[in-house]
Amino acid sequence: MIERLRGPVVGRRPGAAVVDVGGLGLEVQLTARAEARLPTRGEATLLTRFVVREDGVALYGFADEAEREGFDRLLGVAGVGPRLALATVSTLAPDRLRRALAGGDAAALTAVPGVGRKIAQRMILDLKEWAAEAVPGEGGEGQPAAPAGGAAADGPDAAFAVQALVALGYGPAEARQAVREALTQGAGEAGELVRASLARLGRAPVRAWDEGSAG
Repeated sequence: MIERLRGPVVGRRPGAAVVDVGGLGLEVQLTARAEARLPTRGEATLLTRFVVREDGVALYGFADEAEREGFDRLLGVAGVGPRLALATVSTLAPDRLRRALAGGDAAALTAVPGVGRKIAQRMILDLKEWAAEAVPGEGGEGQPAAPAGGAAADGPDAAFAVQALVALGYGPAEARQAVREALTQGAGEAGELVRASLARLGRAPVRAWDEGSAG
């Protein structure tokens, strides 16, 4: 495993650089922030990840550990290869990526070239729990307690309700706010949350929602 490189940059092209390590020129695919930090003179130090796949091998470079961790996590999502993972952590800074995943913000993820809505939803489903651990107010430390008589604001029913509203065309922030307000009024099950949120948003449900929809 190649965890880090240090050496002079002997070649550059958009999104990549060649680093001389002990006389061996290693090409590294870079995030935007890692590329921006490359020195014009002297040695460069890069955190790296060496990826071996059926179609070849490649070395990827990151500006910091947070970028590399995001890359590693994304590689565990079905349908996400190293190039798409690199594009994602390059487009979205680590904090922004985790907030998008924790908050179910598919729109932010689809801003990444190559990420469609299905892949974005898969990323959210697989990585929401990991992302929420470090995002206050999205299920991590600092998350407010659940309203009396209602479900937890970061629970599965609330998460399902938010995703359902987003699927109906509402923005993630708007959907989350509507669900929070529904929770304060005592709605708890997924179906109740969706119906109550739609009523607050002023749109009738497109189809009948009930507890069976959440499964």
